Amino acid sequence: EAYQRQRKRLNLEQLLLLASRCLLVALLATAVGKPILDASGAIGPRGPRTLYILLDNSLTASLAEDQSPSALERHKSTALKLVAELEQSRGDRVGLITLASPADATILPATGDLSGVAGVIRDLKPTDAKADFAGALEKLRDTRGDGSNKADEGNAYIALLSEFRVGSTDI
Repeated sequence: EAYQRQRKRLNLEQLLLLASRCLLVALLATAVGKPILDASGAIGPRGPRTLYILLDNSLTASLAEDQSPSALERHKSTALKLVAELEQSRGDRVGLITLASPADATILPATGDLSGVAGVIRDLKPTDAKADFAGALEKLRDTRGDGSNKADEGNAYIALLSEFRVGSTDI
């Protein structure tokens, strides 16, 4: 009876040891394989990406509470981070539409000059108009809607940077 108990315990220990060794091999394969798969493009989007930034520079975006930065400054900071994540060497492109009425296709069609777009974003000033979301989406649709731009199909992203403050637009 003692022999059977000891044998069961040894079998359990051997199974746990086998499972931990298999887990270790799987973790090592994942650690080694991910950089190789990333470099070959097997993981994540292939080819260039296109980012369209819709940035709210309306009157309400210039409001600031207490000592905190205005909504526009926060939006600009987020937009700059998004542009910094793009890679010019891969052929990534970015377009910019400002939302102050009437919506302005500031940089359309999308361009590969990422540093130039970053400069335009830094220089944006608030206007004294409400946000024109419908107009911005219409401009974006007109740019992408005809289906002729196959380069960013599947790899196009839209970033809408607004706080949707009351009075900024007709919902």
